[in-house]
Amino acid sequence: MKQHTMFLAAAMVLFASASAPAQLVASGDLVDHIDAIIADMPTTYDGGDYLQPASTSRAVWREIIDHILVGEYADAHTKALTRNYQVVLYTDTQSPNQTVHVLLERTPASTSRYWGTYLFCTTPARHHLVIQAPHPRYDSNTGYQCVRAYRSTGAAAYFVSGTHRCNGISYSPCDGTTYACTTGADSYRYSDQAHVVLSTFQITTEAILDQDPDALFIQPHGFAKGEDDPDLIISNGTRYMPSGTDYAVAMRDAFAAVDPSLTFKVAHVDLSWTRLLGTTNCQGRLINGGSDPCGTSALSATGKFVHIEQARPGLRDTPANWTKLAQAIALAVPDEVSSVPGDDGILRPGVRIIGNYANPFQGQTRVDFELGRGGPVRLEVFDLAGRRVAELTSENYGPGIHSQVWNARRLPSGTYFLRLQQGDRMVTHRCVLLK
Repeated sequence: MKQHTMFLAAAMVLFASASAPAQLVASGDLVDHIDAIIADMPTTYDGGDYLQPASTSRAVWREIIDHILVGEYADAHTKALTRNYQVVLYTDTQSPNQTVHVLLERTPASTSRYWGTYLFCTTPARHHLVIQAPHPRYDSNTGYQCVRAYRSTGAAAYFVSGTHRCNGISYSPCDGTTYACTTGADSYRYSDQAHVVLSTFQITTEAILDQDPDALFIQPHGFAKGEDDPDLIISNGTRYMPSGTDYAVAMRDAFAAVDPSLTFKVAHVDLSWTRLLGTTNCQGRLINGGSDPCGTSALSATGKFVHIEQARPGLRDTPANWTKLAQAIALAVPDEVSSVPGDDGILRPGVRIIGNYANPFQGQTRVDFELGRGGPVRLEVFDLAGRRVAELTSENYGPGIHSQVWNARRLPSGTYFLRLQQGDRMVTHRCVLLK
C-alpha cells in the first residue's frame, strides 16, 4: 500500500491514528484522495487480498451504515474501528468546501479487508442519487469517472469496491458466469461486488434502500466494444418496463444530448439485444424487488437501478470523456434544493435553477436561479442534440436569487436544456419552446 500511505502523509491532516476519537476531520481535494485509493487497490488476479466478511462483520457493517444514514457519526466511527474502518468528516476544498462523511479503511492496518470506500454527502443536490463503482479497475477508469460524477452532480452517496473483481480466491454462490477472470466461463468471485450478496457493497445498498425507498442507483461499467456493438448498453437490470420513471431511457436520451455521435441499446426497449444486460447484478435484483437477489432475476422493474455498460473509446479513455457520464446524469436526474453555508455563514440553497417563466414559452422566457455562495457562474442553453445554442451569462454573482432573460425567437420549437454551473456544481432544467 505504498502509494496510498505516501498520499496520506502528504495530506498531513488526514486520518492520523488516534485513541477512538468521536469524530475525525480532514480536508483536501476529495477526488484526488479517492483517485489515490483506487490506484492503490490490489489488482492481482487470484491475489487473495480481499477478505470475505463473516456474518458478525456483516451485522456490524449494517449498524455502521444505519448510524451514518441517521447522522450518528460518532457511533458509526466507534463501530467502524472494530473492523479497522473509520468515519471521517472530510471537507472537499474543490467543491467548493462541500463536506462528506467518508467510511474507509484505516491505514496502516494490521488486517486489511478491502471492503471498499463509501462517501455520504452532508448537503446533496440530488438527495436520492447513489453512484456505485463495483469494478473500478477491471472496467478501467469507471472508479475515477464515478467519483467525478458524484462530486459534480451533488449525489447523496458514492461507493467503490476495494479490490479488482478477480482478486478473490473463493467463489460466490450467486448464479451467473463470467469470462472476466479466466479464459472460460467461470463463477463470480466473492471480490466481484456486483455479484455477491454477502458483502459490504450489498449491505450498504440494502441499508440505503430501507432508509430511502426512492433512492436511485446508477452503476457504470465498461466493456470491450466489438465491430457491431453500440457505444452504450443501458439496462434497468431486467427486460421489463419500469413501474416508475424510466431512468434507463432518460440516461440514453441524456447521453445522446451530450454526444450525438454515441450509439445505444436499451435492454427493455431493444429486446433483440441479449448481451451485457445486468440481469445477474445482485444490487439490481435487490432494487427491482427480487425475492432472491443471489439466485434469481427480478420479475419486475422499479426503474430505480440503471446499469450502464460503456465502450472505452469516447467514454472511458480520457478525463475529458469521463465527464460525459456526469453531464448525462445531470441531464437525466433532476437536481433538488441543497443547503450550504453562504458567504455570511447563513445556510442557503447551493446551486439551483428555480425555473423559467413561462414554460412552455413562446419566443422569450425569464430564467430564475439561486446561489448559496457568490462567485463566477455560467448559464447556457443546449438543444436535444447537445449543441450549445445560447450563453445567457458568464459573470460573477453574489448569493441569492438572480434572473436572466432568454430571447429564443430565432430558434425552432423544441425541447431545450438550461445548464447552470458554478465551480464543480452543475444543475440542469428542461424547458420547451413553442411557436
